[in-house]
Formats: sequence, structure tokens, C-alpha cells
Amino acid sequence: MIKYQNNLSNMMCLDIYLMDLSPQEYHKMHTKILDTPKDFKNVLHCHDIAAMSNANVLSKIKIDLSCLEKYAQRNRWQENIQKILKNPFEALVLTNLEKEILWVNSGFEAMTGFKAQEAVGLTPTFLQGKNTDSNTRSIFRQKLQEDRNFSISIKNYRKNGEEYDCKVDIFPLHDSENRISHFLALEQEIR
Repeated sequence: MIKYQNNLSNMMCLDIYLMDLSPQEYHKMHTKILDTPKDFKNVLHCHDIAAMSNANVLSKIKIDLSCLEKYAQRNRWQENIQKILKNPFEALVLTNLEKEILWVNSGFEAMTGFKAQEAVGLTPTFLQGKNTDSNTRSIFRQKLQEDRNFSISIKNYRKNGEEYDCKVDIFPLHDSENRISHFLALEQEIR
């Protein structure tokens, strides 16, 4: 399907293709669809299924962005939250310097099974368990001290005890005096 990405006039149905895209990729593709000239022979007949599901996803991203922008204003973060959220993610976790969770999005709830009110106040280590690699834990703690973005994969546990592998992208957030004030984690389950 990738070969069709830049040739919308050859597509008859986009729903399956669009459902497989990340929200960010979908947004780019959706813009292309809307900009497609109407005089093509093969008109797009269907992208309704994907459009419905991705509209819901895009709505959730806007809610996430709105919440984080409020934190950004209050804490005078130097980082561009919109730019950070262009990276792929399913779940978002905002922590303070003590690594206590301040906020999670609905994607976190869907991924882990824990409600926001169960996670707030805890550290993300509450998701770890007996098969979480201790070396990975050490590397994670070390990287948090380095004052730069990083990615790591770790084994976590859902509320029901089920293991899952999680790719975590960490973004240190700096205040107006260029001091780290928070960490934002963008998480994706590795399938």
C-alpha cells in the first residue's frame, strides 16, 4: 500500500490502509485526501471506517495537547509540546523531578488498565514486575540523569498482571531558567 501513498488517484478504498497508520501519519494522509483534485477518473469511494476511528484518535490527541499546553504555560517549559507529540505514542505520562506521576492520558488507561487516579502520585516503576530486567532499570535511571531525550524498551505489567513490552521515549522538560522541571514519556506497546 505504501506505493499508493503519493498516488491517491489509483486508490478505490482507503479504509484498511488508513486504519494501519499512526495518528500523525493519518493526519498527513487525510490532508492529502482533502486536497485531491476532483477531476481524477478514479474517485476515492471509501475512507469512512478509518476516518471515523481516526477522527476519534485525533480528538484524543487534541485533548492531550490541550492538557499538556496548560502544564507548559504554568511551568514555562521551553520545549514545543506540539512538536514532541508528533512522535508516535499510545500513552503519555507526565512526571515531576521525583518521578511521581502527575498526569496520564486515556491511552495510558487503555494500555495498562490502570485509571488515571490509580497512577497519579505513584512512580512509573509500579508498572514493573518480576520479569522487568534489572539492567534495563539501571540504564533507565542513568539516562534520566543525562538531561537529554532518550528511548528505551522495558517489560511492564498491566493491572490484570499481563506482561507487555513497552517502548518509552523520554523528553526532559525545562523551565524558563533552563532547569529540568518535568519528564514526559511517550509510550507504545511493542507488538
